[in-house]
Amino acid sequence: MSEHEKMTRVLAVGIGSPHGDDQVGWLVARELAEMMPGKVHVKTARQPAELLDWLKDVEHLIVCDACQAGGEAGKLYRWTWPTDSLATDERSGSHDLTLPFVLALAERLGKLPERVTVWGIELGNASPGGSLSNSVRNAVPRVVQIIADDVRTRSSKREPCGHA
Repeated sequence: MSEHEKMTRVLAVGIGSPHGDDQVGWLVARELAEMMPGKVHVKTARQPAELLDWLKDVEHLIVCDACQAGGEAGKLYRWTWPTDSLATDERSGSHDLTLPFVLALAERLGKLPERVTVWGIELGNASPGGSLSNSVRNAVPRVVQIIADDVRTRSSKREPCGHA
């Protein structure tokens, strides 16, 4: 990988668990990996703190997780970090360290990428061992397409690397 490719790396992380709609972050990550091989590096995590180990050479971090923001199941939310609304709303679920705390910590440690986009998908059911609800499952292709379009648009606006 060239130095330019390392510095323009896009990392998408799906956060979740195997419980009902909480697995949606993992599903989004898997579908992004299939749709954009070589364009987006994809990881899955159970806890937001895992992000701290994966940020080296990342220019754009995309995080997707289920959330409870009071909307209908399957509703999409998008935040660009830093944002006060994400930091003050209670969307951490059962995670030990909240995503806003981890992103703020990464910033203090000098690890935070230049661009951070957080996607939340309103969950309806997070019962242990439950399956993904239809409304949340139907949100997956929408958010994956939006993320893919955004990555393609940004990468096509880049100037090509080369020597003068």
